[in-house]
Amino acid sequence: MKQQKELNNIGIVYLVLLLGNILVCAGGFFLKNLGVKVPMTLMTILCELFIMGPVIIYIKSKNESITESLGFHKVKFTTILLTILLTIVVTPIFMCVNLISQLFVSNTVVQTTNEMIDGSIIMTIIATSVIAPLFEEATFRGFFYNGIKDRSSVLKGAIVSAILFGMMHLNLNQFCYAAVLGFIFALANQASGSTWTSVIMHFLINIINVVQLIIAALSMREQGVDVSQAAEAIRIDKAVMLNAVRSYSIISLVCVVFVWLLLRAIAKNQGNLDSFKAAFRGKRAEGSDTFEHARSVLNVPMLASLFIGVAAMVVLQITVL
Repeated sequence: MKQQKELNNIGIVYLVLLLGNILVCAGGFFLKNLGVKVPMTLMTILCELFIMGPVIIYIKSKNESITESLGFHKVKFTTILLTILLTIVVTPIFMCVNLISQLFVSNTVVQTTNEMIDGSIIMTIIATSVIAPLFEEATFRGFFYNGIKDRSSVLKGAIVSAILFGMMHLNLNQFCYAAVLGFIFALANQASGSTWTSVIMHFLINIINVVQLIIAALSMREQGVDVSQAAEAIRIDKAVMLNAVRSYSIISLVCVVFVWLLLRAIAKNQGNLDSFKAAFRGKRAEGSDTFEHARSVLNVPMLASLFIGVAAMVVLQITVL
């Protein structure tokens, strides 16, 4: 019962986080419709505060150490190098999922590029590539993944925390590839035993993609071309998109094998290989101080969050995006 109650509390924390995120986004769109221009950087930072805030408050209410509770343990320098290599190998996989989602909906990030370059570019990079990875990984891998897997299993923790992570973005395009990345991030942390692993991966993915997008947008603007319109023109060309999906699908299948090998290499390098392999044989994660399994990860707060999150994505997709 104790573990089920803790999972219920985790569900409540996510529900608060989600509602706060929806409130910030809805407020931003409302002000925009009134003609009030809200900097994208400010919106991003507010969202991140609503993501991290409920988690910090909950941990402090239990008088626990924030860094310990969120799994920020030291990793070897060689593990950092393996993590960088893992990020490179993961890239074609999430790009493939991104392309598949664009067969149905627009690329949400590209559609906001003009807002990125109209404000402070430096602050945009800091908000999206430093603050977002740190806050989101501390929350979704450090708090949700660790909290769920310690009371159920590694796979359940990885899957549920990945879905929660994807849904937090409130649009179908980002939901798809964020959920896939969230699953891989969770396994990477399981292999290394530290949340720093996914922070590094998230940071690298964000900064590379954001910087590339900003450079492309600025270059195309000088030529009188709007990057969001150009991207949308390509997206609606189904023949081009399907060819891209086929190519990335083949590359991704090969990359999946290397992802698994690199996860094992990280686990071995950190001295966690036996624990990492055991986690996929149905055994409890090493280091867990709990002895009873919770009955269900999908408790009332979690189910309420799923319903609200899906509804919010549908409404935003129809009315805004």
